[in-house]
Amino acid sequence: MKLRNLLLAATLLTIPVAAKAQPVVGPYVNLGVGFAYLMKMSAHGDDPAFSGSELDGAPGAVGVVSAGWGFGYGFRAELELNERYQQPDFTSFPANSGHATLNTYGAMANAFYDFDIGMPWIYPYIGAGAGYEFTSLSSGTATNGSVPGTTASIQDTTRGGFAAQGIAGASF
Repeated sequence: MKLRNLLLAATLLTIPVAAKAQPVVGPYVNLGVGFAYLMKMSAHGDDPAFSGSELDGAPGAVGVVSAGWGFGYGFRAELELNERYQQPDFTSFPANSGHATLNTYGAMANAFYDFDIGMPWIYPYIGAGAGYEFTSLSSGTATNGSVPGTTASIQDTTRGGFAAQGIAGASF
């Protein structure tokens, strides 16, 4: 009888410790979808009638798949593949109307810290990442309002470069 009481007491004492454990220790896989917002950007091209145009900011979608490792004590690292999609408009001089399609995709290496805030069902986190992203501009036309009848098609263009990101979120 005393052994059973001792085991029961030991089990009850370990429950609060288990509830405080970090959510990720060992390997994990993550799938995510979300909202992306493209900031205003310059549009450069070969047609001098449209030189100096800008693409306005535009909402869009983002998809992410990643695999990583949780080291315990709140630290984890992962490799991420992502894609972002937006359809911004030309709204500045000289191209004052039109639209394009932007796809950005690439790979990132990320590092995170998960915060234990005392609730076993939510863990806020912060992180940073670096990698290489490609941006593809396609399927667009622009009209120059200052030169009547001037319309240009956007040629499909893809360029790549170094990318960095700051990350904040919460795991449930």
